[in-house]
Amino acid sequence: SQSRYRKYKAGNPKVVAKRHGVPVDECEIALKIDKCELCGSVWKLVVDHNHETLSVRGRICGKCNSAIGMANDDPTLMQRMVDYLKRDSIYDSDQIFDLDAVNKVEDL
Repeated sequence: SQSRYRKYKAGNPKVVAKRHGVPVDECEIALKIDKCELCGSVWKLVVDHNHETLSVRGRICGKCNSAIGMANDDPTLMQRMVDYLKRDSIYDSDQIFDLDAVNKVEDL
């Protein structure tokens, strides 16, 4: 069936390596990971890789992969997101709200 074929391809290190241009041995290691390294989910696991170095980072779920992709794989932007989520409210006592500073935030 179609789904068995997809599952075979997704679990075959040679197919994954060829598709993403990454080393087969790194794919073999990543495919042994049976849950998302970020959230622990087992939903639609993918081999995650660095698009610049073509090195395999590990294995994560589709949702976490999408989140990283939406942030353009940018650690600085991801850290900004973490800091934002930690803020309790716009008047968080740890961060004095400064509209001018917010409007001057550099695009990444």
